[in-house]
Amino acid sequence: MLTASEPAVALRSPHLVLLSLDWIRPKDPRTSLGHASLLARLSTVQGLQVSPLSFAVNDPAFRKEGVLAAVLDRLKQGSDFAVGVYVWNDALVRWLLPAVRAMGFAGRIILGGPQVSYAPPGVDRQYPDADVFVRGHGEDALAGVMGESAALVTGVTRQGADDRAAPARVDLASLPSPLLSGVLPPNPFQRWETQRGCIFRCSFCQHREPEARQRAPTLSSSRLEAEIDAMVQGGVRNIAVLDPIFELNPQAVSILRRFRERGYSGRLSLQCRFEGMRSEFLDACVGLDVRLEFGLQTTPSRPPLWAARGRHPRKRARGGRGATSCRPVRSPGGSEAGWPAAADWRIVPASGARRLGDAREHPLSGRSAPQRVRRDGGGHHGLHRRRPGAPLASGLLPPALPGGRMMDLVNALASVPAFARLAPADFEALRYAFLEGAAPAGTVLLTEGKREGGLLVLLSGKVATHRQRGGAMVTLSETGPGALLGVVSLVDSAPRSATCTAVTAVRYATLTPAAALLLMNSHEALSLALHTAVGTQLAADVRQLESRLSS
Repeated sequence: MLTASEPAVALRSPHLVLLSLDWIRPKDPRTSLGHASLLARLSTVQGLQVSPLSFAVNDPAFRKEGVLAAVLDRLKQGSDFAVGVYVWNDALVRWLLPAVRAMGFAGRIILGGPQVSYAPPGVDRQYPDADVFVRGHGEDALAGVMGESAALVTGVTRQGADDRAAPARVDLASLPSPLLSGVLPPNPFQRWETQRGCIFRCSFCQHREPEARQRAPTLSSSRLEAEIDAMVQGGVRNIAVLDPIFELNPQAVSILRRFRERGYSGRLSLQCRFEGMRSEFLDACVGLDVRLEFGLQTTPSRPPLWAARGRHPRKRARGGRGATSCRPVRSPGGSEAGWPAAADWRIVPASGARRLGDAREHPLSGRSAPQRVRRDGGGHHGLHRRRPGAPLASGLLPPALPGGRMMDLVNALASVPAFARLAPADFEALRYAFLEGAAPAGTVLLTEGKREGGLLVLLSGKVATHRQRGGAMVTLSETGPGALLGVVSLVDSAPRSATCTAVTAVRYATLTPAAALLLMNSHEALSLALHTAVGTQLAADVRQLESRLSS
């Protein structure tokens, strides 16, 4: 295991913005295990500064514009930008990359994840705004990409030259632990891994490993023992092991014994296959709150359509490889009725054709197993990818800014002399830069005395501007659609000079200082427009001051 930083190497870029767009459940920590593992590995690269960002795309409050604003706020001169692409964030990434480019970012964009790893040759054409693609395990490959010798990293391809090279590998024996390094401290609910890959090659599963036909690579026993001790001492009460087939790990029995020796009394969820059950393994489960989870493919045709993948139940019923290799997965657009039908399918025809719902005692084990067999789905393994370019179910991710609302912004800005002469391409850049919002009457949009940077463009409704004078709130003006509020804050970080309150229900668009700076550095016309808007506002403020002094 790495306990110290690697020797200093020449870095292609000294700064990396690493974005995670995960599907998070309520009990999950905010940082996923995969993201934490990348951060732990990158922390060993001397001279490299990493700015991590994590978002849950299924959070009700999630907004893609917020992701763009956060990314732009952290990008700086010489930065690289990396993100993993999964089935649940593919549409978002396809929207985000051109948006970042439109804002003037000229650094490298690096993509990894299942959507890249399992795509056919030519994945670069699916993501034309990206520069580097990592197929396979990301930790060592991403660390290599950040160095000057990036061209020599196995599994890494470039824009215009994606030929599906051999996948990137990772040295699990020396891979830093996110748990032990402090990147991912123990949580009451913990996702954990003891091995990677799978000896089976089910076409739909992200865990398949072309080279792992005999044994999946495992993490070192010393690391696993230390992590078990850390989780027990850290008060973890529920551990979900991500290994696709836990009992095939040569260390499975010793791992269970370690938990029992350390007095672990929480839940331990393990994904298994029926045919892997052995007496020694089942004996090791005794004394622990172990939940063995057995999975299967779904047989109805409708639920898997969102992932652009069909089902062949008759073929699987004949004993096709992989019939029990993955857990049932709830698709966003699938019906609940489809899953019991899948659970009632006879998936073990070679050993007595028992129904899964009745499999409290598996015929291969020869004994009653101390576990609960789940048939409620809810797992996230086995359905991590969608063919690049395949349609995504509606409602899974927010759509791009609709044309109607885009025209509201264009019309509002076109009524302002500073923006009236902008070309369509300039307004397209503004489409990605502005964040849309809405508020009911009475909402305070800007507060006097607060340091709230950003320009606000009123799209509809009325806003009143107030200022404190002698302990009383004095109304200075009321404005309607097309009004620019807080213009000077784009160049001045001083507190707000007035309070703006919605008189009616309003819709508005906001431009952050970070986004404005990128626009001014990359778009000459927009730079002129923004500077003109600031100058016009300052001139108006000076005239107003002169008027008050002369009265």
